[in-house]
Amino acid sequence: MGQSIFKNLKRFEDYQLILLGWVVVLAAVCLNCTAHSLFIAKERVDVLSSIGWSLKEFGVWLVMTPALCFALNATQYRDRPILHYLIIGLYAVGIALLINTSVDVFIEAMHWQESLFFNWHKHVIAFVAIVVVWKMMQQIDREPKSPKRHLKTEASNHRNLLAPQQVDITLDDDTAKELAISEVTTLKFSNPNLEIQQSDITFVQASGNYLEISTPTATHLVRITLKELEVMLDDTQFFRCHRSFVVNLNKVSTVKNHRSGHGDVILCSGQVVPVSKSKRAKLREFIELA
Repeated sequence: MGQSIFKNLKRFEDYQLILLGWVVVLAAVCLNCTAHSLFIAKERVDVLSSIGWSLKEFGVWLVMTPALCFALNATQYRDRPILHYLIIGLYAVGIALLINTSVDVFIEAMHWQESLFFNWHKHVIAFVAIVVVWKMMQQIDREPKSPKRHLKTEASNHRNLLAPQQVDITLDDDTAKELAISEVTTLKFSNPNLEIQQSDITFVQASGNYLEISTPTATHLVRITLKELEVMLDDTQFFRCHRSFVVNLNKVSTVKNHRSGHGDVILCSGQVVPVSKSKRAKLREFIELA
């Protein structure tokens, strides 16, 4: 049962899981207000008042969470990530305090100094909690690990869709051999109509249902998933180093390790591609064999 719950949680994006956590926190705060009214204040329970108070305390984080996750993802592979976290935290906590203090001053008739004194620490804790949960989500490689031999049927279907129409024609051996090599090394896409040599690809980055295929001369945007592209690529030349990245092993200069367990692939062009913790050791093995 625990594995089933864990598998279901992996389907969520980082911000979705954190939003789910905030819903649980707000529900707990409402229950706490209700219990206080019933057992301590001996007052009539006002559910709407409890919901309003919990939203006043933490509702701003419910709104800011998607933007925060986007900002954290944007700084994930930069140098000195702690500095970026601090900058994001200053902006986020500052906005939360501004909204919370404004509500206290104009609605609760509280002095702004008093509001800041009683509220700053809970907003700092809220931001730290978001960062901790976000970091935990980054440690999880949510892409299912499926051996390529299980994808033969999908590979066949996909190649049939992308293959040109066959014409009955007699070819000599040399011409047939050249066409066979071209069929393997050239990727043909229908959306948009595009042909790319596998040897020209430096790395591929997933972007929703699209892929950004980087070559020395340009970056091409094609409508295809990373899993579908993996089936088409030469698995001795390309390696999935991250749930969102595939790298050409022939274009790799070195691999840089981080203390967190993650790493970066430094390409011969100087570009940097992230490596997830679970793929780092296997990537080194592939580079040694390449």
